[in-house]
Amino acid sequence: MHHRNYVHQEFIEHASTNSETSVQRDIGSAIHRFSDTSVQRDIGSSTRRRISKIQVYLKPSMHEVVL
Repeated sequence: MHHRNYVHQEFIEHASTNSETSVQRDIGSAIHRFSDTSVQRDIGSSTRRRISKIQVYLKPSMHEVVL
């Protein structure tokens, strides 16, 4: 019983010391590292590719509708 309380107290102290400093800094740096470089480039290129495919699919039917 005493051992469980000790572990719980140690966990609380560990969580309180880490919550707003290193963990948030790690998350923030990871987000910053990924946001402006490869992930957005991948999302942008895949979105552009998909839009151009959709436009190719839509153009014949749009011409038919217009005609």
